Amino acid sequence: MNSDPVAFFVERGRWAAAGAPPSPTLPVKRVADFVEQVAMPTGARRVLHLGCGLGHLSIELARRGHRPVAVDVSPDLVAEARAQAMVKGVPVAFLAEELLALDFPPYFDLVLAVETELPFYGTATTFDVPLAHVAALLRPGGRLLFGRVGGPPRLHHRRVYETPAGRAVETVTFDEPTRTLTRTLRVEADGRTAHWRTYVPRPREIEESLAEAGFVVLGKWHQYDPHAVQVDARQPGLIWLAERI
Repeated sequence: MNSDPVAFFVERGRWAAAGAPPSPTLPVKRVADFVEQVAMPTGARRVLHLGCGLGHLSIELARRGHRPVAVDVSPDLVAEARAQAMVKGVPVAFLAEELLALDFPPYFDLVLAVETELPFYGTATTFDVPLAHVAALLRPGGRLLFGRVGGPPRLHHRRVYETPAGRAVETVTFDEPTRTLTRTLRVEADGRTAHWRTYVPRPREIEESLAEAGFVVLGKWHQYDPHAVQVDARQPGLIWLAERI
């Protein structure tokens, strides 16, 4: 049993890369349109894409003239994404690494982390540690766009990965009183199980943590639509745009 979040993601990435569907799950072009319109409306930008997965969004941004560095902790997902970029002839720099291990200078115009737990993970007292690291990667005035649509994870969500190597079952649960998300991956061939837990902060906690890290909030949306401004906490999902002071 493994509680290391990096080991979990690496293991999950192997199964995801081997059994991934042929088309991306995100509406990639719509998300790219949204990113351009709300986060970088004045032209091509240097983008750090955290939790890039199979690289579909990074590839689309590069195709539009942006310069993404795409990062994921899973070497297998990164290898698959790099291969897809090469097939399409699109220049994307892919890197298999943890966020806190990145040591770039304050170079980027935009840090992008959508449909991923990044930049938050850990416990109620440590979930915001990555924000200060993200701030150090951005130039002054650089922006952070992060969040997800669809609201909190569904309770007892279950996904099966069918691959040539065997079968794995991923279970996702969310405990509202403790705000804890738990992912469990069981590899049926040998019975191995990996766990990963993280704290899911409330919007008020996110705003406080952004301010402490040197950000000012520019906007919030509940869909990948510039007109879908978040005005009611009951709306599902939340995408944040913040600027480094």
